[in-house]
Amino acid sequence: MLIRPQVIAWLVLVAAAAGATWLVQGWRYGTKIATMQADQAKAVAASVQAARDIELQRTAAVENERDHAVEQNEALAVDLADSAVASNRLRDEIAKLRARNASLLATATSGSQSKPDTDPIGVLAVVLGELNDRAGHVGEFADRLRIAGLTCERTYDAVRGAK
Repeated sequence: MLIRPQVIAWLVLVAAAAGATWLVQGWRYGTKIATMQADQAKAVAASVQAARDIELQRTAAVENERDHAVEQNEALAVDLADSAVASNRLRDEIAKLRARNASLLATATSGSQSKPDTDPIGVLAVVLGELNDRAGHVGEFADRLRIAGLTCERTYDAVRGAK
């Protein structure tokens, strides 16, 4: 059984056409794949840049709030120094009143009356001094907590807003 040369020629021609089609389709799909890969690389680069921009905005917001908190703490330190000066003035005034009361009490009891065991102004001065100290510590603690809490809230709001 011999195969005709025309059939063989047609088979060779069909095989060549199929091979050429295969080769052309490979080139086309290769170009499509290269385009898709380039688009994917551009999209990845854009998303990375967008993430960096968001991170920079958030970092700037946090730094801004940190600077604001530092300013508030510095203002608090000035206020605390002023209140310490006022507290010292109050203590000095109480010491003067105590000394004046002691001298008045000494002149009043110089006769036959006995001197009282306790000095009521002295007790009041001690209690007032201790209360003033404790109130100062509690006030400072509360002010620092307020500054920290408000800074935290503002930072959270700023970071959430930087989308």
